[in-house]
Amino acid sequence: MPFTIHAAWLPSESKVPNGQLFLWAENHTPNPTEENGYDSVSRTGSPTAEANGIASRTDSPTYAGQNGRSRAAKVPSHPGQLAVGQFRQMIRQLATAEETDSTPSNALVWLPTQNGNPLTRLGSFQKGVSSLANGDPGPTFLSPWQVTGLTLEPFHALTFLSRLNNQSLIEATEPSSPLRHARLGNDLRFWSHAAKTVLEILAGQHLLPGLLADSSGRFQALWQPQLLDGILRRRVEALIEAMPPICRAYNLESLELAYSPSQLTEHFIAALVDQAVRNWAAPVHSAGQFAPSPA
Repeated sequence: MPFTIHAAWLPSESKVPNGQLFLWAENHTPNPTEENGYDSVSRTGSPTAEANGIASRTDSPTYAGQNGRSRAAKVPSHPGQLAVGQFRQMIRQLATAEETDSTPSNALVWLPTQNGNPLTRLGSFQKGVSSLANGDPGPTFLSPWQVTGLTLEPFHALTFLSRLNNQSLIEATEPSSPLRHARLGNDLRFWSHAAKTVLEILAGQHLLPGLLADSSGRFQALWQPQLLDGILRRRVEALIEAMPPICRAYNLESLELAYSPSQLTEHFIAALVDQAVRNWAAPVHSAGQFAPSPA
């Protein structure tokens, strides 16, 4: 059963950069049902002609985010997602128990949808066979789907993503493991590259202490990345330009509310830099040698 592991950075609504890495897995050969999918007649969503920019019309179902606003229509569950318990067992071959010991969470993701079901990632040959078997597939829309997965806090996201690559996937895979059929999604690869950039920022000490007002007006001390080095700054700019559109398609009430690539990447970097310094400095602080907070 081939499947793809996906990842998304879900920013918190606080003014201080924070959030969670959301992981889930998509089966390449789902068994769509009319109960789970959108009805092909009353199909909702936005045409994918503008999908690469994650910007289109807003006549689709809305989803209740952390601001508490209600959804306008029920968002169906993705019919091809792996069960979260099965996914947790597999991902533990790549991550520590501490990293994946979280309560399953739901997220909403906008995906290309055809005939009331999300499109799976198929190779050219598979697409040709499917086209011959099914005839005209009809128009493709961007529609919201609910997926269930695991969340990692910023520091655990950094440790997990920074050691992730195809080689680690091969080395961690047991001969009988379903991970032998796994593929790292382009979104997961992107966040892995971003996490390695965070390590570069930390190793080069490209950070400064700062103060930021929280939602209640109180100031909070934090460590902030400072991209004064030209080479590092251009590397971050190249990373932003390479962001896959799917990274910006999560937990949106409408597509117009999507973060820009620079906003999402910079938020991710800022959150991981601050949390990494605090976590790595905490044992030293406990010994009375160094303060983990810049305040």
